[in-house]
Amino acid sequence: MGVQAVNTWLTIEPGADPGKAVLTVGYDLAITENAYKSDWLVRVDVMGYDAAGDEEGTKAPDILYTFQFPGILNGYLFKADGPTRKERKSHTVELAYQALNEDPGVTRKVVMFPGGKKITVAIPHTDEISCRISTSNFAWTNQVVLRI
Repeated sequence: MGVQAVNTWLTIEPGADPGKAVLTVGYDLAITENAYKSDWLVRVDVMGYDAAGDEEGTKAPDILYTFQFPGILNGYLFKADGPTRKERKSHTVELAYQALNEDPGVTRKVVMFPGGKKITVAIPHTDEISCRISTSNFAWTNQVVLRI
């Protein structure tokens, strides 16, 4: 097994500015006894998906955002201090709500009021958001290639 993310959660809260959202992803890294001596690459993606019956139709998950970490593109290196069973992690970023809008369309509904007045209302499609935590064993190499 090695290292894998369990007890994953995601929250979306209003940001400091209108049109911004604070997105937090949390999880526990479950570590097997033989995995704590190795380096692991951990990648945290926020996914948008459309389930069966969705207004946009069913489709495979799309990556809406990947958490960035200093020094490593698209992930971070993790090494457990010892054979612990779980290590809690969380990451937070402020994004434009538009970055999380995986279903940009609207459904138009006509609402009837007493007296026969009709109003057409645009109802935004529901966004289905999830997170994916990927782990892989990381092997260091001494080879550096510089192309000019």
